[in-house]
Formats: sequence, C-alpha cells, structure tokens
Amino acid sequence: MNKKKSLIAVVAFVLFSLNVMAQDNAYPRYGFWSNWKLGAEAIYNQQFGTPGGFLGWRHSTDAGFGIVVEKELNHVWDLRLHGAIPGIFTNVPDGTPGWYDRYGKLTADVKFSINDAIMGYNPERRFSIYALAGAGVSDRYAIEKWGNVAALLQGGLGLSYDFGKHGSVYAEYVVDNIGDVADPRYIHDFHGSAVVGLMFRFGPTQKDLDRIANENRLNQDDFDALNDKVNKLNGDLSEAQQEEMRLNNRVNELEQQLADAAEAAAQNNTNDEMDAVINGISDDNVAFRALPFSVLFEVDSYGIAPNQMEKIEAVAQVLKDNPELRISVVGYCDYTASEEYNQQLSERRAQAVKEQLVKLGVEESRLTDYGKGKTTAFGDIKSGVNRRVSFYRIID
Repeated sequence: MNKKKSLIAVVAFVLFSLNVMAQDNAYPRYGFWSNWKLGAEAIYNQQFGTPGGFLGWRHSTDAGFGIVVEKELNHVWDLRLHGAIPGIFTNVPDGTPGWYDRYGKLTADVKFSINDAIMGYNPERRFSIYALAGAGVSDRYAIEKWGNVAALLQGGLGLSYDFGKHGSVYAEYVVDNIGDVADPRYIHDFHGSAVVGLMFRFGPTQKDLDRIANENRLNQDDFDALNDKVNKLNGDLSEAQQEEMRLNNRVNELEQQLADAAEAAAQNNTNDEMDAVINGISDDNVAFRALPFSVLFEVDSYGIAPNQMEKIEAVAQVLKDNPELRISVVGYCDYTASEEYNQQLSERRAQAVKEQLVKLGVEESRLTDYGKGKTTAFGDIKSGVNRRVSFYRIID
C-alpha cells in the first residue's frame, strides 16, 4: 500500500510540475462561452474478472455509443460531461444473463494534455495525447444492495487530432470500476472500453475574437510608436555622427591653430592668441558632443514631469541599441538664484535623470552626471530652456 501511495504521489507531482511550466505560455484569455465542444462516440467493451483472474476476460463483449460535452479551460486542461450507453449490443455466447453489468453511465471528467504541458502552448498544434479521470454513476444490472444505481470511477488515455476549422477525431481506452452507492466497498468487476469519436469544436465567440484582436492591435500600435521614436533617434544619431566627422576635421584644424598659436606665443611672449583658440575649441567640443534635445524642469524643482519621461525613455533605447555609446548627464539652471544654490540644484537634476536611465536598464558605468549651475544661458537668462538636463556623448 505504501508503494502504491508513493507512486501516486510521484505521478501527481510530475503532472503538477508540467502544468505549472505550461502556465508560463501566452494562452489567450477567453470567456465562459468560448471553446466548447460536442462529440459522439462508438464504444466497444469487455469485462475483466473471473474466469481467468483479475486480468482475465469475461466471455461477454458489448458495444454502444456515448455523447460528450467539453469545455476547454486552457491548452492543458479540459472539463467534460460524459454520458454513455455502452451495452446496447451484447454478446454472451452461453446465453447466461447478467454477466454484462454496465447499461448506462454518466460521469464528470478532467482531461490533461500531456504533450501540451511539456511542449507549451502552440495554436497551430493539431494533436493531443491526454490522460483523463472522472467519477459518476452507472446503471447496473441487479445490484444487490441499492437498486440499479452504482458509484463509478474511471481513468484512461486518449489521442485526438484536429482537422479543418471545427472538427476533431479522437480515440480512447478507458477502464472503470463500480461500487454500490450505499456501500462503496462492495466493488464489482473492472470494465474496459475502447472508444472512437468525432468532436465538433465551437471555438471562441465573436466577442472574444474582437476583444483579443483589439488588444493585439493596441499592443502593435504601441510597438510601432516606440519603433518610430527609436528610428527618429537613430536618425538623429546618424546626423550627429556625420556632424562628428565634420567637427573632427574642425578639431584637427583648431589643434593645428593651437600649435601655431603656441609657437607664436613663445616667439611673441603673449597668451592672447592662444586663449582665443582654446575657447574656440571648447565651444566646438560642446556642440560636437550634445544630443539634440534636453529634459526640462519647473522653477526650483528637480522632479521629472511625466511629459519629459518620453525623452529619457528614448535616450535609454538609443543607449541599449548602441552598447558602445557613453554619455554625460549635465544639469543646468536659470539665473534666478545664487550660484551656490543653483549649482546644487543642477546636480540634483542631473542625478534624477541618471537614476531614471539606470531604472530603464542602462548600465550605470556608461553614465556620468554633474551640474553646471547657471554657467550657461540660452536667450533670456530666466527662460525655462535654461532649467534643463542635457546629454553629451563621451568621446575617448
């Protein structure tokens, strides 16, 4: 008995593990009225038992038919209501009455698709190897203890194949056993049934199809919009790379001018010309490294407004698409407060944007952040464009 319980526990654990694994797949969310099935089947039966012992055949064979109604819960589990009259045509060679004792049965069953549990959800898959188990009642000939109704347990294996849009054909082998309702310990012979059936699959309702299509369309629209943003940023990056080539040439020219100015300064003992060239190089270098947009802030705030997150998400996507790219995140302020206060505020703005980029999956090692206070102004020194965080490529 202990070995039997251990075997049942192992089988249950394996089936549960397979089902948990299957739930990770993207099976659509259907409503109650979707994915019902209606089937009809032919049944061939024999009884185990004496004479011949537990695995011996009784000398009666029988045939009948059944009807099944199923509800697909997901790609692994189905529930079904099964009614059958398995003993319409009986064959008792010696004419002994009462040997065949299954004249009708009604069960509620569960079906577990073994291959779908292992292989995951695939809407194009047409076949299923499944196990089934259920319980119900049976109409039995001459039950000794409680009229003609008996409790019934059954289990088996099956194979189904889908054809066309709505059709399925299936074959099963099911073993059942019955006991008196008043005393289930009073067990009768085991009964084996070979079943061949045809199933009509009603499929999803139009309401579910429309809802799922709309969900997919929304997801596709979001994906297309993100792709458009990424494509635009890649275009901006391509233009920036072209500008980089132009400015590299300019830097080379300025370096040459710097060398010439250094030589002239040494000869003329003056630094004015050198200072002018250095300032020009510095201005060109800033223009060369800047990305084409900035994150803007409210007055005296380093909180990121929702309408500015789109820019940060776009920068994060560009960094993910270009793993060699590194950037500096630089904060600025307008001129409405002291230099010390604005310096601290600009650093907090830069740090806030950097933290958002890291949360979006950018490696922190690819980012630097610092503040420049109110050292650089565009237009009106109180303009909102000066309350910003800008992005600069790091050029090695």
